[in-house]
Amino acid sequence: MKRILTTTALVLLTGTAAIADTDSQLKASVESQLASRQLDVNVDALTADQLSELSLALNSGQSQAEIQRDVEQIAGVAGDDDASHQREALKASLMQRQLDVDVDTLTNEQVASLNLALNSGESQAEIRRQIDSVLNVSGETDADNLRAGLENTLATYQIDIDVDALSDQDVAELSNVFNSGASQAEINRRVDSIVAN
Repeated sequence: MKRILTTTALVLLTGTAAIADTDSQLKASVESQLASRQLDVNVDALTADQLSELSLALNSGQSQAEIQRDVEQIAGVAGDDDASHQREALKASLMQRQLDVDVDTLTNEQVASLNLALNSGESQAEIRRQIDSVLNVSGETDADNLRAGLENTLATYQIDIDVDALSDQDVAELSNVFNSGASQAEINRRVDSIVAN
């Protein structure tokens, strides 16, 4: 009986050591991948489940923006301060490159995508293409679709605005306002501000 208990205890200890070793390897792997993608996450504060989820997200083959979004959701690092910091960083980068984009009308996801594009190391032409893609200003069809979508959104919110009288930039800004997740009062304030110009 004593021999069985000793053997069982030895097996349990060996299994626990193997699990601990696997956890430390996973932690080191996730930490390395986060660092290579320049994502700042304190892996020491994460649970084993969060580490597993991060590993899956980092190896998913998604775009950098999608991976960043997933990492922020899993690790819980995307707070108001972080979003505000990203907006300020984007404003500075756009000013430095003399690109005219109203950052205040962008969603947090658009801000993150634009920051990634501007810091990608790509050529100026490729960065501009990525910016146009994020802002949906790549062509006539996109503008028409955006205009039609805005008409539907305005009808849903029961806001009476002649969309045909708006410039393409006003349509894009208004669309971004409705997709920003802001409160109804903030949406009304931004709509009034855009339409007044």
